[in-house]
Amino acid sequence: MASVDFSHQSLWAQIRHALAVPFIAIGNFMVQAMNANGRLDQIERLQAMSDEDLAKIGIRRTEIVTYVFRDRFSV
Repeated sequence: MASVDFSHQSLWAQIRHALAVPFIAIGNFMVQAMNANGRLDQIERLQAMSDEDLAKIGIRRTEIVTYVFRDRFSV
C-alpha cells in the first residue's frame, strides 16, 4: 500500500494546499469552459461556410470537428 509522507511540509503549508485545491479545480474548469466555447464558435463559423470555402482552407465538411480539436486529439 502506498502512503504519502507530508512530514517535510509544515502544517501551514498543508493547510494552504488543502484550501487551494478547490480553487485550482474551479479555475481549471473555467479555462476549459472558455476554450470549449471558443471551439464551439469556430465549429459554427466553419459550418456556415460553403463547401467551396472549406476546400480553400483544405478541409471537408465532415472534418470540421476534427480540424477544430486537432490540437487536443491526434487522429
